[in-house]
Amino acid sequence: MKLSSQDLALVQQLYLMQVDMHQLIKSDLSIQEKREAKQRAREFSKLLKKADWQYMGGEDVLESLRETEEAVAQKLAR
Repeated sequence: MKLSSQDLALVQQLYLMQVDMHQLIKSDLSIQEKREAKQRAREFSKLLKKADWQYMGGEDVLESLRETEEAVAQKLAR
């Protein structure tokens, strides 16, 4: 497998966003913050669909990102 710098950058962005998503899960959100969080969550989901799990280090990493996506969706649904 040839490593693509674009694919690696996508995965790196996902990792950084995952940290942001975990902070979001732990915080209380105002109405405005919730709107912004929904936008970030959509972007996270969009990137997750584009990412190739082989650049992440394995399927377990992909599963972890999907769990984060689900936890954020549950938080924002409240």
